[in-house]
Amino acid sequence: MRGSLKQRYTGTWSLILDLAPEPDPKTGVLKRKQKWITFRGTKPEAEARLAKLLTSANEGTFVEPTKVTLGSWLREWLDSSLKPSVRPSTYTRYKGILEHDLLKAPMAAIPLQRLRGSHLESYYAIAQEKVSASTLTLHHAILHRALGKAKKETSSR
Repeated sequence: MRGSLKQRYTGTWSLILDLAPEPDPKTGVLKRKQKWITFRGTKPEAEARLAKLLTSANEGTFVEPTKVTLGSWLREWLDSSLKPSVRPSTYTRYKGILEHDLLKAPMAAIPLQRLRGSHLESYYAIAQEKVSASTLTLHHAILHRALGKAKKETSSR
């Protein structure tokens, strides 16, 4: 993989990654694929960040930033992955927990790639006061399965 650095403004840089070419869906011809990432900081910091990105791209661990929030992912996961694989009563129970608790929580608006353990811990602390221990276990099971599926999907891309 190759990359380059371009100064946009004072203290703002564009990190340009040349990723593996992908076939055009219409013609099948391989097309060049670039990823532009804005970075704010000094030139040495930008060069260091570019080096890290190139290393992760070469190792196959680079994940393109996305704007998918936890809430939208949970909705998608519930209908596409969970519904076909569980009993209808389980689906109904999980859907109720999503609609009444998880999707109303502030962490539902956080993009998946910015979600941290501290967000989940805060959610569990608040939910612990509102629901029983067995229901909280279901909340954890839902988040664990949904986030595990999200991790698998991003690593296979």
